[in-house]
Amino acid sequence: MPIQITKIMIKRIIYINLLIIVSTCLQVIWASPDALSSVDLSSSPIDYLEWLCFYPMIVISIMLLLFNRFNVSRTHLLIVVPLIMTIYWLFINYWEFRNRVAGWSTFSNQEIWYYVFLTTYLPLSVCVVIFCLCTHMINKQFDNKTSLSLKNNNSLGGLL
Repeated sequence: MPIQITKIMIKRIIYINLLIIVSTCLQVIWASPDALSSVDLSSSPIDYLEWLCFYPMIVISIMLLLFNRFNVSRTHLLIVVPLIMTIYWLFINYWEFRNRVAGWSTFSNQEIWYYVFLTTYLPLSVCVVIFCLCTHMINKQFDNKTSLSLKNNNSLGGLL
């Protein structure tokens, strides 16, 4: 059975993808250490920021389509999507710290994770809260449009 994609579902995916781009850019730029990269000697993650935004967009878009296909509740959506973004941002922060700070000295993996949590808890928590609130608002907006369109279709169907 093919997945039925509606205009509302496409708009929801577009808005959530825009939210992913904005929040990932904000989180990466805010949490990135102020140091040269040991990989390419760049001083900013802006050079590869589009690639960092691309991966979660693809994964979450596919997941939204599957959630729609299997009629997963919106509550699960509001839990799973921010959780995936939080884990993804933690790994980006780990990678950035490893390449910008730990790459120039000797850190164990345990020390790297300690410093990642220590230095990025504020940007990560603020971005997660903003992401959760915006995801909730997007879903609420499109759920209201869906229920309004269903009411309009039912009222017209009774007249015809």
